[in-house]
Amino acid sequence: MFYHNKFKSYLLGLVICLLLSTSFMACTGDTQVASGGIGGTGITIGSVSAFGSIFVSNGEINTSTVEVIIEGDLVGVGDSAVRDFLEIGMVVRVESMVWEDGTAKAERIVFNDNVEGPVQSITPINGFTKSIILMGQTVIVNDLTIFKNTSIDLIVADNVLEASGFFDSDGFIRATFVEKKADAFLPDTEVELKGKISNVDILQKTFQINLLTINYSLADVANLPGGMPSDGQLLEVKGTLDENLVLIASQIDLEDELSVEEADAADIQGIVTDFSSLSGFTIGNISIQTDAITSFEGLNPEDVSIGSTLLVKGSLNKRVLLADRVIAKEKVKLKSYVTGINIGENTISLAGLNALVKVNSLTKFLGIADSLEQIESGDDARIFGRSVAEDEVLASKVMVKSSVDDKVVLKGPVTSVLQSSSTLIILGTSVDTSTVPDDGFELSDGTPITREEFFDTVRAGDVVNAKGTISGIDVTWTGIELQTED
Repeated sequence: MFYHNKFKSYLLGLVICLLLSTSFMACTGDTQVASGGIGGTGITIGSVSAFGSIFVSNGEINTSTVEVIIEGDLVGVGDSAVRDFLEIGMVVRVESMVWEDGTAKAERIVFNDNVEGPVQSITPINGFTKSIILMGQTVIVNDLTIFKNTSIDLIVADNVLEASGFFDSDGFIRATFVEKKADAFLPDTEVELKGKISNVDILQKTFQINLLTINYSLADVANLPGGMPSDGQLLEVKGTLDENLVLIASQIDLEDELSVEEADAADIQGIVTDFSSLSGFTIGNISIQTDAITSFEGLNPEDVSIGSTLLVKGSLNKRVLLADRVIAKEKVKLKSYVTGINIGENTISLAGLNALVKVNSLTKFLGIADSLEQIESGDDARIFGRSVAEDEVLASKVMVKSSVDDKVVLKGPVTSVLQSSSTLIILGTSVDTSTVPDDGFELSDGTPITREEFFDTVRAGDVVNAKGTISGIDVTWTGIELQTED
């Protein structure tokens, strides 16, 4: 197996994976260690993927004294608290210290859910995705969400659920973890949520978080700037619901996702919620800056836009993440020109690629098309998402332009490897690598590998990014990247 030349760090005594939407996988975090003494501080935000021992630069991370903080309360210390109070799928913040010899000590693991309260309604999106209105918040669940005490098909109205996940640009919660707390909601049960507030009314002493109205007349707001809430603040609110489903707040706090101003190493995963330029965009509520030396892995710089699911690695400076690496967390990217649109089936076909692209009400359309109906045959399309069958892709984002070039991209999981013919099957498309020059094989971080090393390493299920050119509908493959996990 091939590894990056940088230090590999996992910044936790459990395997914390910085994943998506959509799919959350085993991860590592690169930590640049200083030349003497303590290497520095680290912060990681992502979802828990597994529990177990972790190593940083071949040194085991010490988690025997890590503090586990749940909803602001210290619930335990050490490995046993990690196992007892955290669940796979929870989005957590890990604060750590990295030492000169490469060992790392996780100091705090913090978990705050996005929302806990009663289910108001459930709307199917497709066969494996549902939209749940949970106490005025839209929570998207699918086959990748981790469920505890329930399942996607067993959730019904009035269930009390706790949801954890990533905010998208619509303010929806893309849930990575959902736990059923009770079968039915009882009056005076404490509820809680966090989110950006709007429509502050200082006379009525109310504000909103998405569809939920909060009355703060009885709440202690002394810790808020100026002693009152203001539009755009990210707040955590606790209280009870009245008969009109208005939250009567008892406690309101500023939500601080980062907790620190500075960190020598920062790994942040999430969804791009605001995009002004490549040099300045937002993941969740965290500002990201890139520059000329930022590397992009699994995507091109022009692919970054609202809706992109990314892992960004770098350092934190005055609460801004200065990006060294931007890594695509969506496993599928397709690029070619459109050969067909089926409005009734909500599908797109692309030249030279056998994967059928499916869209739904959650798919983001960017560029010259705001919907499937506005796409025309011959348009250039870049598709991002995940595979839902060997030759089917569910698109999270479709970027469309009218000018077409001869570039083709097929990034996705390998179905099979036909080493005798140097062929890969990716999303139903046969990729004949015999046309790829010997220097055209590399890892996603740019590390070159030989053709022999590639075929000795690649296995079914690995994600490969194949690049080529198209003439008519015939593709000549010119480059192959084996995606490495981060």
